[in-house]
Amino acid sequence: MNAVVAPQRGDTRRRAHVVSLARLETLRMMRNPLLPLAVLVSAWATWFYGGPEAWPGAHYQGFPWPAISLQFATAALTAMSFAPERRDVCSAAPVREVERTLGRLLAAVLPVAVSLLALTAVAARIWFRGGLPLGNEPGATTHAYFTVGELVQPAAGLVLAVAVGAAAGRRIRNLAVAMTALATGYFIVHVYWLFTGPLAPFAILQSQPVYVDLGPRVDPATLPADWLLAAPDEYEDRWARLVVSEPLAWWHDGWLVGLALVFLALVFPRPWRTGLAITGVLLAAVSVTAQFMVYPG
Repeated sequence: MNAVVAPQRGDTRRRAHVVSLARLETLRMMRNPLLPLAVLVSAWATWFYGGPEAWPGAHYQGFPWPAISLQFATAALTAMSFAPERRDVCSAAPVREVERTLGRLLAAVLPVAVSLLALTAVAARIWFRGGLPLGNEPGATTHAYFTVGELVQPAAGLVLAVAVGAAAGRRIRNLAVAMTALATGYFIVHVYWLFTGPLAPFAILQSQPVYVDLGPRVDPATLPADWLLAAPDEYEDRWARLVVSEPLAWWHDGWLVGLALVFLALVFPRPWRTGLAITGVLLAAVSVTAQFMVYPG
């Protein structure tokens, strides 16, 4: 006869502490205007898909834009939640540090869920309009859709935003300095076109397609019919092949999750810290190496 082990009273109390703190922090986040403002900025950025393209493939490459404000808001709200953790708390306090950390991270589900709903609306708008234009004749399509790996990237970016915000709030003494650091970091993230070529695997917002140079004298009529092409323009004097790589997108998602684990190691107390740091570094290193291996070109 199998015995049923009842949960220990201490375990039940610890879970109650985590849920109670998460509920309190969630209510605080709901009263903060930052998240609704980020949703409005994201909605404004989404209108980019309805206007003319600044360059061939601009709409496809601009998919990460609506995610930037949402990721910053998620990081900032999480930093505000973790700011009280900078105060010294007695080791004999009724709520342990790991329970407080888990409760504050659980509260971050709110901005993550709202952000995912907003980004799902962006993807649905693109799907209902029949895809996006990509490429120049003779290699072009008006029905380009994002791969699953690319669609997962904003979610992985939100996980990273929670981790970065938690680390900033927990480790930077002044909240204003933490917010300034987050704003500066996400401004650099916004300029994602700087992270191309050799730097692409290290980007936070990785933009596809990848431009593969075809040389100065290529005849586009002799290229395979299923290739997507970029014609010479005022910026480039060569034809290029546009390549969307789903393996590259998936491995980039792994890089973002690895980074998130490294930042979370700065938040949790020591028994958890080593495991998170080692796992994060290994995952990030493997993901970056794999990106270099599958990078088109």
